[in-house]
Amino acid sequence: MPHDAETSRGPTTGSRIRHHLLLLGAALIALIVAADVHEAWQDYRASLERSRQTVELLSHAFGDQTARMIQELDFALGDFADWARKTDISPDERERITRELLEHVTRLPYVRSALVVDAAGRRIAATDESAPDTGPTAAPPSFAILQNDPTDAVHIGRPFTSRRDGDRTFALSRRLVTADGQFAGVVLARVSFDYLARFYEAVNVSPGAEIRLARTDGVLLALYPSGREELPAPEGADYVTAKSPVGSYPLSIEVGQSHHDALASWREQELYSVARTGTLTVLAGTLLGAIMIALRRREQAELARRESELQLQEARRAEALSLLAASVAHDFNNVLGAIVGYAELARETGGSDTQLRSSLDRLLGAAERARQLVRRVLTLDPHRSVRDHTVVVAPIIREVVDQLQTQPARTLAVDIRVDDEALTVSGDSTEIYQVLLNLCTNAMQATPANGRVTIHLYAATRAEAAALTVGSVAAGDYVCVTVSDEGPGVSADQARRIFDPLTTTKEPGQGVGIGLTVVRTIVERMHGAIEVGDAAHGASFTVHWPRQSATAAEAPAAVDGTVRPGTGQVIMIVDDEPQLASLLEELAASLGYEPLGLTDPLRALEMLRRAPTRIDALVTDERMPGMRGTDLARSVRELRPDLPILLVTGYRSAELDREAGRSGIARILDKPVHRNELARALGDLIR
Repeated sequence: MPHDAETSRGPTTGSRIRHHLLLLGAALIALIVAADVHEAWQDYRASLERSRQTVELLSHAFGDQTARMIQELDFALGDFADWARKTDISPDERERITRELLEHVTRLPYVRSALVVDAAGRRIAATDESAPDTGPTAAPPSFAILQNDPTDAVHIGRPFTSRRDGDRTFALSRRLVTADGQFAGVVLARVSFDYLARFYEAVNVSPGAEIRLARTDGVLLALYPSGREELPAPEGADYVTAKSPVGSYPLSIEVGQSHHDALASWREQELYSVARTGTLTVLAGTLLGAIMIALRRREQAELARRESELQLQEARRAEALSLLAASVAHDFNNVLGAIVGYAELARETGGSDTQLRSSLDRLLGAAERARQLVRRVLTLDPHRSVRDHTVVVAPIIREVVDQLQTQPARTLAVDIRVDDEALTVSGDSTEIYQVLLNLCTNAMQATPANGRVTIHLYAATRAEAAALTVGSVAAGDYVCVTVSDEGPGVSADQARRIFDPLTTTKEPGQGVGIGLTVVRTIVERMHGAIEVGDAAHGASFTVHWPRQSATAAEAPAAVDGTVRPGTGQVIMIVDDEPQLASLLEELAASLGYEPLGLTDPLRALEMLRRAPTRIDALVTDERMPGMRGTDLARSVRELRPDLPILLVTGYRSAELDREAGRSGIARILDKPVHRNELARALGDLIR
């Protein structure tokens, strides 16, 4: 009894400790976040205040500097006015007046041009001779103002854009008077916008700041950077502005900076701060969570370890099976190559012995089934080479059913419903066979004795896209195959997992859970989808494949099956298997070629070096000691770039296809090689 009481108190105490730890950890995290937020707010306000101070300092600095520039130009215009008061200003003195303008006014780097008009408004001298210099229209807009203004103040005009070169300027003008004080004309200098903009750009030290030079009546004279005609009001929520007068002139300098630019350094600092706080928060939360689950973690880790070991074992089995499939395919296809080759030779030379030809036909048929069996085994290899073509689905369904019904049996009925015998898809017939074989095998294993399995082939049109159990379908036409059984069915949770590798619902010893994984891999590669649903008394698996057009379905009929015999061309044959090299020699000789068989690729390369023009075509194996077939092809290409090369292999992968293309190989044939395939390939290449 005391033991039971202690046991009952243990979880309660542990729960209280975890509760207190949770509160303490949450309070610590909240304190860290609150401190960081407070610091960020203080830095935010300080950054805006620094921006206001910087903008004010810039506006004063730009105001003072601009005032000095205007004052300097004002003095230059005044000097010219003093000179003009003592001189007779007339068109006859144009050259002398122009020299004085150049000496007094346009020597300043920010002055674009200068001109002088007389009391009648006629232009009598100008540093820019491209403009008209006579007539009443030559007078600047300031002429009328200064004509009636007896003061000695400088006049600042509106901005002006030259039609000739697009240069923007504004004018400073002064009244000219004679020695007796009578109005004698106007001297005018145009200040370049571009110069002021470059000056503001060079002096500006605040990122993103905008500088605006304007008259006191609001007329904009210069702006850096260009693009905004007005700066936001000082009371704007996201903008800081400051305005300063330009000396005693009717001008003002306004400097503005957006909060976004002003807070650039603050944002960078806060990003670091947020990352630091987030890291601390995550670390604190992780530590807290680790303490909370420490008592349960050991059991979960042990369970995960056992599951990982099981999955690793199954993955190794699958990888070993893949490697075994590739190895067996290469060796077995070499054996089949000899069987097929010599059987075809025997059939060709057997004369009219009908019984012998019939036996050889059966032998070749069995060899072809063996070759297809090897290709089915290679479906387990993820590196396999796949060649899609137009495939009629209905015959494959019947072939699968015929294959399954030859197995030892249970009393099952199999119904095949084909709505359209001509339904075709684009894919590899062996892989389609593998999909249907796996689905039908699973359905038969799930169906009890005396049950029924239904296979339905039909066409379907999807009006809109939909997500299925595996993959999704877009709107369009599809070829569908539904395999239904009368088994226990598949739950929604199982439907999501049964296509994962090494997942199975079967009893131990009945499967390793890779069949539906192969189905999913093949269907997805063919851009199809799978839908798992409930049948009347069990489960249904529906495969959706994009339907191939009728035009594409007729394309294979156009393949030319004519065997083109040779005319004595020399064919070099390289295969490390002496039996296969001899067989290929005999096949080539029977086709009208002169074969040269070798078992050493290095020797073959040496012979080609000595007599590169003797050979008309090269037939080589891929896997050979000393040198691969693709390496041999690459070396041969350096000697004879035009030499046709045919690769024969017992194991073809996607990487081999790519390597063959890079090595200059014209065509690849799979072992076992049929006589007609070799004849067509050599005929096409040599032709």
